[in-house]
Amino acid sequence: MGCGSSTAATPSLDAPVKDSTASVKAAAQAPPAAAQPMAGTPAYAELKPAAAAAKGSKTVMILFGPPGAGKGSHAPKIVEAFKIPQLSTGDMLRAAVAAGTEVGKQAKTVMESGGLVSDELVVSIIRERIKEEDCTSGFILDGFPRTVEQAKMLDEVLAGIGEKVNHVVALEVPDAVLTERICGRWVHKESGRSYHIKYAKPKSLPDGAEPTEDNMKDDETGEPLMQRKDDTEQALKSRLEGYHTQTVPILAHYAAVVHKVDADNAPDKVWISIAAALNIDAPAKPEEEAQVKEDPVPAEPAKEEPAAEAAKEEEPATEVAKEEEPAAEAAKEEEPAMEVAKEEEPAAEEAKEEEPAAEEAKEEEPAAEAAKEEEPAAEEAKEE
Repeated sequence: MGCGSSTAATPSLDAPVKDSTASVKAAAQAPPAAAQPMAGTPAYAELKPAAAAAKGSKTVMILFGPPGAGKGSHAPKIVEAFKIPQLSTGDMLRAAVAAGTEVGKQAKTVMESGGLVSDELVVSIIRERIKEEDCTSGFILDGFPRTVEQAKMLDEVLAGIGEKVNHVVALEVPDAVLTERICGRWVHKESGRSYHIKYAKPKSLPDGAEPTEDNMKDDETGEPLMQRKDDTEQALKSRLEGYHTQTVPILAHYAAVVHKVDADNAPDKVWISIAAALNIDAPAKPEEEAQVKEDPVPAEPAKEEPAAEAAKEEEPATEVAKEEEPAAEAAKEEEPAMEVAKEEEPAAEEAKEEEPAAEEAKEEEPAAEAAKEEEPAAEEAKEE
């Protein structure tokens, strides 16, 4: 897979919060136990998911998933669907340190000394964060709790404000698939662009070639890509062991509100499963959207008041009157011409009376011509 050996990472703001060492060691040595509700914890198993959600007014969700399961891809969609923020322990710690709050100062001191932030300190940061306005309708916790002890502490904080966890989404992917996903991942440090030697190869990697620092280059800048220190097979093995050891008991703790999702599928199929589990309306298929656009449902006409109806009935008469106005104007313009025509009528009559005389004159013309032709004959007779 091109994965190198694991190197020890220095403590940072991304480092996990402090766990109960004794319980983690004991859990690591023993095989994973069957999911059973923990003694002395809230009776989540006695409630169905819908009933548990109904107990509180907020949506309080925990998102679980091993490295490479796809939390980064699907969490923003859940955020958009529920209109609530996603809270990660790393982000909250950084924000608290940057804000210079009392809790943030304590966390900064611990981290600068190379230590791990205690459970109590993390819970204090969460307690303050969920009081903010964007958490009014609820929130999604990512990366917390990591142990059953932390889960119990979270339950106490929520009980103090009359709330409780009502959704736990667990993305499940086989370890072998996760190894392929994680160990094949390379990133561009400056931009954060991510590549994969199988699923999203950079242009610089020839087909069939083993990935190296020389042939793994960013498509846009040509700069070398890198693998994260914990994106190695050995580091991932350790992370997965810790995840399974800690997560199984937490899922048992919240058994009645857990939604397990098979995340070993194409992203769109995984999202459909998540949406179904959380009663989110999944997006329509393209052909369904096209059908809706082509065949819109006609809206029912609004009922009109009697006066409005009467006004509408009068509108046609008004329109007809408007159409007749030009004709009336034209008629007015023609009146003078009609008067002139009337004045000319007598002259026309006289002209008609003179026409027969003209006709008679025309008829007499041939006789006059004939008389003229007879005159020479008469002259000749006189001469004889």
